[in-house]
Amino acid sequence: MHIIIGFLAQAVLTLALYFITYSILNNPLLSILLTALFSIFFAIMMGSYFSKSFHKKQKDVIDESLSSIANTQDTDLLSAANTNISELAEKVSTIANMLGHASGYMDTLTHQTEVNTKDITKAIDQVVSGTSQENESIQLVAHQLEMMATATEGIAIGAQDQAKSVGNATEISHTVNKAIEEIAVKASNAAKASAQAAEAANEGGKTINATVKAINNIREKVGQSAEKVREMGTRSEEISIIVEKIKDIASQTNLLALNAAIEAARAGEMGRGFAVVASEVRKLAENSVIATKDVNNLVLAIQKSAHEAVTTMDLGVEEVQNGVELAEQSGKALETIISTSDTVHQELKDVVSLTNQQITLSRELGSAMESVSAVVEENSASSEEMSAEADNIAKEIENIAEISAKNSVTAIGVSKLTTEICTLVADSTASAQTLAEMASSLQNLVSAYDNSVSEIVIPTKTYTSHLKPTVGIIIPKKIAFWETAIKFAQKGADELGAKLIVCDSEENPVIMENHITNLVNQKVDGILWVPYFGLGRKGLTLAKNAGIPVLLIDSYEGGLQPQSEEFPNYLAFVGPADETGAYEMGNYLLNQLSPSKEGKKIIASLDGTEGAPGAIIRHKGLIRAMKEHSEAVLISSKTANFDFETAKICMQEMLNESPQIQGVWAAGDAMTQGGIEGAKLAGRHPGKDIFFVGMDLDSESLKALRNGEQLFDVGGHWLQFGFGLSILYDSLNGYPMPKGRSIVKLPLLPVTREKVDRFEK
Repeated sequence: MHIIIGFLAQAVLTLALYFITYSILNNPLLSILLTALFSIFFAIMMGSYFSKSFHKKQKDVIDESLSSIANTQDTDLLSAANTNISELAEKVSTIANMLGHASGYMDTLTHQTEVNTKDITKAIDQVVSGTSQENESIQLVAHQLEMMATATEGIAIGAQDQAKSVGNATEISHTVNKAIEEIAVKASNAAKASAQAAEAANEGGKTINATVKAINNIREKVGQSAEKVREMGTRSEEISIIVEKIKDIASQTNLLALNAAIEAARAGEMGRGFAVVASEVRKLAENSVIATKDVNNLVLAIQKSAHEAVTTMDLGVEEVQNGVELAEQSGKALETIISTSDTVHQELKDVVSLTNQQITLSRELGSAMESVSAVVEENSASSEEMSAEADNIAKEIENIAEISAKNSVTAIGVSKLTTEICTLVADSTASAQTLAEMASSLQNLVSAYDNSVSEIVIPTKTYTSHLKPTVGIIIPKKIAFWETAIKFAQKGADELGAKLIVCDSEENPVIMENHITNLVNQKVDGILWVPYFGLGRKGLTLAKNAGIPVLLIDSYEGGLQPQSEEFPNYLAFVGPADETGAYEMGNYLLNQLSPSKEGKKIIASLDGTEGAPGAIIRHKGLIRAMKEHSEAVLISSKTANFDFETAKICMQEMLNESPQIQGVWAAGDAMTQGGIEGAKLAGRHPGKDIFFVGMDLDSESLKALRNGEQLFDVGGHWLQFGFGLSILYDSLNGYPMPKGRSIVKLPLLPVTREKVDRFEK
C-alpha cells in the first residue's frame, strides 16, 4: 500500500507543480523543465524508500497471520486457519498487484524521464530569455489583483449596507403584517354586524308589509261602515216622510173628532156617548201629533249624527289612505336598506378575503426578505473572503516574481545536473526490473495459497446489507406532469428494491396534511414531498418527531434549510433551475419576435397559481429576460393556475383587450396548450401571427413544437423524484448527502422544433 500511496503522491504533486507553474508563469517550457526535474528526483527517492520498506511490510503480514493462528483455540482452529489464510492470500495478492503496478509505473516514469532529459537542455536557453516577460506579466497581474481587492472591499461594504436595509425592510414587513391581521379581525367583526343588521332589516320589512295589509283591511272596513251609515241616513229620511204622513193623519183625525163633538152636541143626550168617543179620539190625535213631533226630532237628530259620522269616516278613510302610503314608502325604504346592507355585507366579505390574501402575501414577503437577508450576509462574507484571498494571491505572486528573477541563474546549474540525472535514470531502471521480478514471485506464491485454501471446505455465513425501504411520495395533484415524474421514480425504486406509496393531495391542503400524518403513522423509511400550501414546517416537524428523513421536491419553502439544527431530518432539497429555464424561454421568444412599427416587441404572460413558489420563481425568469431587451413590453398578465381551460379563457380575454400581442410566455405546458387553443378561438394562427413558449416538455407541447404552433419549451422536472430517491437510499445506507451540497438545482433541457426528434430518441 505504501508503494501505491508513494507513487500516487508523486503523481499528484507532479501534476500540481506542472499546472501551478504553467498557469502562473505562463511559460510551458519552464513548466516542463521544473516538472521533469521534480518527477525524476521524487520517483527515485520514493522507489528507493518503498523498495526497502516492502520487505519489512511482507514480513509483518506473515508474522501477524502466524501469530493469529497460534492464538486461536482448538475448537475454532480450522475456521480461523481458513480465515487467516484467506486474509494472508488477499494481502499478499494485494502486495503483488501493487508491486506489478509500481513496476509498470517505474517503467513509464523512466521512459518519460529520458524524454524530459533531452528537452531540458533546449528549454534552458528559452527559460532565460522569457524571464523578463514573466516579470512584467506578474507585475501586471499583481496590479490587477490589487484593483480587484479594492473593488471587493467596496462590494463587501455595499453588501453590509444592503443587509442592514433588508433587515429594516423585514421589520417593517412584520409590522405591516400585524396591522393587516388587526384589519382582518375588524373587517370580520364588521361583516358579522352587517349580517345581523341585514337580518333585522329583513324582519322589519316583513313587519311593515303585515302592517300595510292590516291598514288596508281597516280602510275597507271603515268604508263599509260609512256606506252603512249613509244607508241609515237614507232610511231616516224615509221615516221623516212617514212621520209627516202620520202628522197629517193626526191633524185630520183631530179635525174629524172636533166635527164629531159638534155633531154630538147637536144630538143632545143621544150623542153624549159619541161625544165621549170623539173626545178620546181627539186626545189620541193630539198625542199622535206630539209623538210625531218627538219622532221627527229624533229622526232629525239621527240624520245629523249620521251625517257627522259619514263626514268623520270620510276623514278617517283619508287618514288611513295616507297611512297606507306612508307604510308603503317605509317598506320601499326598508327594501333599499336591505339591498344596501346586503351589498355592504358582500363588500365586507370581499375585504376580509382580500385582507387574508394580503396576510398570506405579507408572510411570504417576510420569508422572502429573510431569505434575501441570509443571501446578502453570505455574499458579504464571501466578498470579505475574496478580498483576503486576493491579498494572499498578490503576496504569492510577488514571491513568484522573486523566484522567477532567479530562474536565469538556476538554469545554468540545471545543465550540470543533467548528467547526474542520466545516471539516476539508469539506477531507477534497474530498480524497476527488480520490482517486476518480486511481483512475479509473489503472484506465484498467491496462486499456491489459493490452491491450498480451495481444498479446505468450511461452512460460512452469508450476509447482505441490501435495504428494501418503504418511501412515501406526496404530490399536489395527479396530472400528466407529476405522473411522468412518478414513472421515473418507480423505475429507480424497482432497481433499488424500494416500495413507493404515492399520495395525491388533489390540490387540497387538508388532504395533503392528512397524507403526511398517515405516512408518519405508517412509519415509512423516508418521505419525498412537494410542499404546497405552506405546510413545509409542520410536515417536517411531524417527521422529525417520528425520526423519519424527508426530502423536499420541486417547491422551495423559504426559511427552511436542509440539515439545520431545527430540522436535521430534512436531508436535501431537489428542484429544477426554474428561474434559469424561464429566462431562456423569455429570451428565446424576444429574440424571435420582430419589432412593431413603434419599435416594440409586445408580449403577454400566462402565470401559474398566485402565491405558489414555482409560479413566483418562473415569473422572475421572465422579468430577468425582459430587462435584457429594452424593446420588450409586457402588455398583459393573467393568472391561469397551471390549468388548460383557465388559460384558454384568459388568452381570449387578453387578445380581445390587446389584439396587438405578438408572443405569449406560459409558465407551464398545460397553460401553453390552453393559450394556443384560446388564440385559435380568437381568430389567431399560432406559429404565424402569434408565438408561444412554455415549460415542462409534456407530450402535447412536443406535438405543438413539431407542427410549428409552439416555438420553444424547456423541461426535465420529472427527474426530481428519481434523483431524490437516490439521495434518500444512499442516506439510509450510511452515505448521507454533505450539508454543503444539500440544495440541488437540476438544470433543464431546452427543446426547439429542430431538436424534438433528438429529444424523443
